[in-house]
Amino acid sequence: HSKNATILRVPKTGSTSFEASIRFASGLTAPGDYASGLDDAHLPERGAPQALIDKRDSRRAIMRSIRNKRPLENPDYTQEELDLKNFMENRRSIDDFTGIQFGHATLNDPVDTHQFSLGNTGVLTHTQILAYDHYAFIRNPLKRVISGFIFMRATRDGGRVPIEISDFHETVLKGRTTDGLVGMVYRQQIDYFKYQGNIIVTPLLFENYKQSLSWCITQLGGTPLNEYPRFKEGGGANENRIVGGPATVANWIEPYPAIKQAILDRYPEDVTLWESTSGQTL
Repeated sequence: HSKNATILRVPKTGSTSFEASIRFASGLTAPGDYASGLDDAHLPERGAPQALIDKRDSRRAIMRSIRNKRPLENPDYTQEELDLKNFMENRRSIDDFTGIQFGHATLNDPVDTHQFSLGNTGVLTHTQILAYDHYAFIRNPLKRVISGFIFMRATRDGGRVPIEISDFHETVLKGRTTDGLVGMVYRQQIDYFKYQGNIIVTPLLFENYKQSLSWCITQLGGTPLNEYPRFKEGGGANENRIVGGPATVANWIEPYPAIKQAILDRYPEDVTLWESTSGQTL
């Protein structure tokens, strides 16, 4: 709020490093600003309005109760628990990934009025959204899908199973099914650049990360860092589990026209925004 601006954390675009850099840069944040927590960077949430804390705690309590009842043969859910279950299932079915935290929120989330959403909690108002400047990174959609797949595979199997190109192709071709391109890391990037259907967020090019981030910090009136943190860069141990050649666009996508087309069809607006920002074509 002190800079009349927001940064949005698009999954798999260096978003942890983005927020951390903003918080580390001199002259950018002040008391009264809100910052979501970054567990993997050991940075706590800061400036959360009490209404947000209360709503989040209430929703988590309901979720705990639901989880405790699931093993029962005939769970006796309360109406409130049933309402929350339906809310989450419905949103998951339409790729609306509303969660209980603002780590990967879009601009539409703070004004969502549903009883189980995080809207109307004082984080950001409609008037502020229209008046503020907004920034987010856009990444080559082909590279981002590969990154998301490796992340999801490592999360699901705990790092015990080899990561293979055949599994990647199977996931892509399943599309928007439970085992396909569904989940926060596969969410369309364009969702983070739109508010109520209109693009109002300035795109920063992931492939030109340092220069883009320095430009953004300067625009916000801060001092760019001499060196930027790069959390989770390179994939770490996951890279050692990949079999059949490197997990690159050249190796995993380009030789397979059907795979490439499936991804382009899944993210047409992401492709358009990335191409216009980068000056390149896919």
